[in-house]
Amino acid sequence: MFVIGATKANSLKEIRKIIPNHFLLIPGVGAQGGNAIEVCENGKNSNGGLLINSSRGIIYASSDKNFELIKSWKNLFEPYLIQSFERGGSGADISPLNNEKNVLAGLRPDSQRYFDYHHTSIDTFDAINKRELELGTFSMASLVYLFDKYGIIK
Repeated sequence: MFVIGATKANSLKEIRKIIPNHFLLIPGVGAQGGNAIEVCENGKNSNGGLLINSSRGIIYASSDKNFELIKSWKNLFEPYLIQSFERGGSGADISPLNNEKNVLAGLRPDSQRYFDYHHTSIDTFDAINKRELELGTFSMASLVYLFDKYGIIK
């Protein structure tokens, strides 16, 4: 599993030559400048191989079989207070990718504080809650690892 930013989607073709069979966690789609369609065109492999992050729960848009697989991993996330796994749209930025071949996941931040910072003048890296960042990073990276290890149900 590797984390590759979405803002330089054309570089994903070169990266795929080096790591053709690994899952890639792709942050940076949407407001950060990345384009989900370009990421897929340049970065997917024969199994899909992409987890595109749209934004403390995780929202999925996937087939029923893959959602059941994801729910079976819930106990692995609970010690880290990641307890909400629900069906949803996974984020407007990546919704064009929603089909039976892809599993889309969006991180659901704590809604009580989300708009205190998000898209405001104080939305700066130094204002990030370190623990929230660690939990979000852990959640998405773990999800990529599990799909990399066990695969997507087609």
